[in-house]
Amino acid sequence: MDIGAKKQQNLRFSEKEIAMIQKVEQFRKRHEKLSASGRIKQIKGLFAKLISYHKKFDRVFSEMQKLVEEVDELERKLKAVGVGDLLGKLKSKRV
Repeated sequence: MDIGAKKQQNLRFSEKEIAMIQKVEQFRKRHEKLSASGRIKQIKGLFAKLISYHKKFDRVFSEMQKLVEEVDELERKLKAVGVGDLLGKLKSKRV
């Protein structure tokens, strides 16, 4: 089913979704033209990219967790010092 048929079938696709579908179809066509060894090479490259993205995401996620812990610790210290009311007001303005 090409993009024209999909457009007629379901008019709820956004422009971004249509562009994404077109990119996937172009990739699929290029992939079908490759030889078996070319396909394997391409798949290995895609898996390597995926693994590197997962590693980057894990690093960023762990950094965010550390920052959240630091923020929680600072909030506890501020409440202990007696600035908890001010902290609540600042949070309500931030949101």
